[in-house]
Amino acid sequence: MSLTHAAAKADLAHPWDDVHILRDYVLRSGHDLADTSRFVDEAWDLAPGIHQTYVRWLRLLFDKVPARYRTLDKEAFCAFMAMPLPPGEERPSLISMRMLFGELRRFFVWLDQRPAPPTLAELSGEDVLAYARHVRALVRSESSVTRSKQDRAVQYGNDTLSASADLLVTRGGHAGQDVGGAPASAVEVRHPAVARGLRRRR
Repeated sequence: MSLTHAAAKADLAHPWDDVHILRDYVLRSGHDLADTSRFVDEAWDLAPGIHQTYVRWLRLLFDKVPARYRTLDKEAFCAFMAMPLPPGEERPSLISMRMLFGELRRFFVWLDQRPAPPTLAELSGEDVLAYARHVRALVRSESSVTRSKQDRAVQYGNDTLSASADLLVTRGGHAGQDVGGAPASAVEVRHPAVARGLRRRR
């Protein structure tokens, strides 16, 4: 590998690449943390941290998330699952993480298909209304869906957008740190909407 290629590869590296996503979860018998998913992986296998015997496959497939939002999505889920949480917050269950991932992936796909896809910092109240209309239209296209299910789906859409806007990971001072352990500077995750949603799903 040339020095130029090595430098380019280093520039693309993320400071959390070697963080094991399940490091704060109790693993099932027969699994070693060293063999579990890391931040750099495009697919995170959560099954080693699931203790229900009927769950054999549970993954977060980040290659299904639009490229422009993929790193942000990975940062958010890594912060929830492997980084220090705000005081009083509990580590969310892996099943709830998979549910939230599916909701956010649908939101990011919709966002990416807009004429001028915004960053999360650029989201507005109109985006909230637009996504709510999108979800309602999808649900209404199924004639068998009841009004109560429509309302729940629209609320899911609104919660997802609120959650997405709050998935802001503040990180700094990572250079030279051993991110395999706790970062020297705390990682702050501002996620009140997500926290409420996770409590409902636990």
